[in-house]
Amino acid sequence: MKRAVIGILLSTVILSIGSLSYGAEGPGNLPEIPKRKELPKQSLQAIERPKLRALPRGAGWADSYLPEYTRNVLDPMDGTRAGDGRVAVMQGLDARIIYEFAPGEEAVNGPGPDLTVYTSESRRYSGPYDVYVANYGAPEWVLVGQGIIGTASFEFPPSVRSAQLVLLMNRHAGETEIDGVQALHPGEGGGGGGGSNVFDYYPDELVGLWSDRIDTNEVIAARSILRGRGNGYRMPPNGEIEVSWNRPITNVWGEDDLLIDADGSYQVWITDTRGREIFLGQGINTQRFALPGNVTAVSRVRVKADSRRSVTIYSIAGRRS
Repeated sequence: MKRAVIGILLSTVILSIGSLSYGAEGPGNLPEIPKRKELPKQSLQAIERPKLRALPRGAGWADSYLPEYTRNVLDPMDGTRAGDGRVAVMQGLDARIIYEFAPGEEAVNGPGPDLTVYTSESRRYSGPYDVYVANYGAPEWVLVGQGIIGTASFEFPPSVRSAQLVLLMNRHAGETEIDGVQALHPGEGGGGGGGSNVFDYYPDELVGLWSDRIDTNEVIAARSILRGRGNGYRMPPNGEIEVSWNRPITNVWGEDDLLIDADGSYQVWITDTRGREIFLGQGINTQRFALPGNVTAVSRVRVKADSRRSVTIYSIAGRRS
């Protein structure tokens, strides 16, 4: 079993991995995420009330869209809900639109699929397109569907508890017709809250690895968890990984302060801002942890695999204060 402190290890592999980016997947021209809803917009209910009387109440449809973030979309409002005989048309490569759900009606991470995007039934006008979700003020979009063709449903990753915003991007030179965007668990205890209910505060640095072998590829795989992207990092039995935050995770929520998205059994240690390492608990697969009451902030998290089985870590994330 080899042990390495990443600050030393990186001096030998920096030429190989220094230029890699571990941000959001997908095209590099994603729009910024609004910090908040700047101006009140007339809701869909007020604009098209006669048509809505024929639709079921509480169906979870998108309420509106953000005009200032929309590009090359014809009749964007017509893509909020299916069944009205009209569609929004994304025209050309990288055409985009951001739909939003009404306050208290955001898409919540529940059992099974969490979001459905309805498109034209014609293969010619049904994609491919990409789907991202976020809350107001979040640091980056979360990709939930890539190269999608036709109507599809999407299950949020564990790091996303709810989403107020849905970004659709056209991924071909033709047209994609959007018939509706629907939250399948609308407002079921989620609450967007500008990202406070979302585990999107990822670590800044990989500071330690303990493994049978440590080379450039091993470090690259381990660093993929810094943004919760890719296929995760597989640790051998008794393997360990340690990550750190430049600005510590603060103990302000009273519950669900830390999320570890994993497959397998593992142990978790935390290091507070005074340098004390404390055993937090045993975890199995994806699990949320509350910080102890006597810990005000955490700057490091160390995860150790079970002594008999390997474990795959996909992400380690806190909640923003």
